Amino acid sequence: MHALYRQGGRERRMAPHIVYQEASCPHRDCDQPMQAIDFRLEDHGRAVHDPLVRAWWNDIGFAGRCPRCGGWIHFTIRGKRAITPEESAEYPQLPDDWHARATIL
Repeated sequence: MHALYRQGGRERRMAPHIVYQEASCPHRDCDQPMQAIDFRLEDHGRAVHDPLVRAWWNDIGFAGRCPRCGGWIHFTIRGKRAITPEESAEYPQLPDDWHARATIL
């Protein structure tokens, strides 16, 4: 089912939105709500949208900073996890202001 979901999203180039099982930022001691996220990548233009959408549907995901604690997070279809700044360099990255345009619940 996961492969079929990914194929449909990739073919349609759908901007990612997700509901995670975990309710908040994955960094310890941070209570930033992050259970449901509409990243609104289309608001950042094609140069941001296209590579991040490809990474999302290819199951690579992307990295971005938590708007509250500033810690790096690896976001994927399957989940989100706290990562180091060095690890964040391995992934496509959200713009610094991604959270200002996203809907985060």
